[in-house]
Amino acid sequence: MKRYIYTACSFLLLGCGTTLEPMTTYNLAIDNANISKKHTKYSSIQVTIPKFLQSQNSRKIFYAYDNLHQDSYLNSQWSDALGRMLSSKMLIYLDNSKLFKDVTPYNSDIDTRYRLDSIVYDISQHIQGKESFAILDIKVMLIDNQTSKIVKSKHFRYKQKTNSVDAKGFVEAINQLLNKMCQDIVGFL
Repeated sequence: MKRYIYTACSFLLLGCGTTLEPMTTYNLAIDNANISKKHTKYSSIQVTIPKFLQSQNSRKIFYAYDNLHQDSYLNSQWSDALGRMLSSKMLIYLDNSKLFKDVTPYNSDIDTRYRLDSIVYDISQHIQGKESFAILDIKVMLIDNQTSKIVKSKHFRYKQKTNSVDAKGFVEAINQLLNKMCQDIVGFL
């Protein structure tokens, strides 16, 4: 009898195993071909990791389906923390624009004349019925490191309809918005 119960329990436990869908990992991408080259206007700048007003600085990809509910995709994630990816993409874009003689990352010990700080208000997918939109809402501030004062600041807010109501559609749209934002930041600076 014990052997029968043991065998039955073993089959039940093995039969109840679940298979998980593989995790899809996404990255932010910028289009280097469309970077307009500027004349060097400033000496050096450090690009910091953006501050987040919401808890979105993680590897999770967030979506909201009304003003009260926000969640993250279970089988899709960013390849790195979102703040580090945003910082590195802005750094690459600024460096390629030649607007600054030197562009350094947030963890550099090199003294720079300026610092680019940013605050992310929202970077998520907003689902409304059968449509969804990518939202990128960010404020950037050019800081003079010698005086610790804001030289200039600007708030950028972008919204774009996604091709599909899933993580892939959101990432495609947010990458387009990121390119637009980087172009606008270079124009603003």
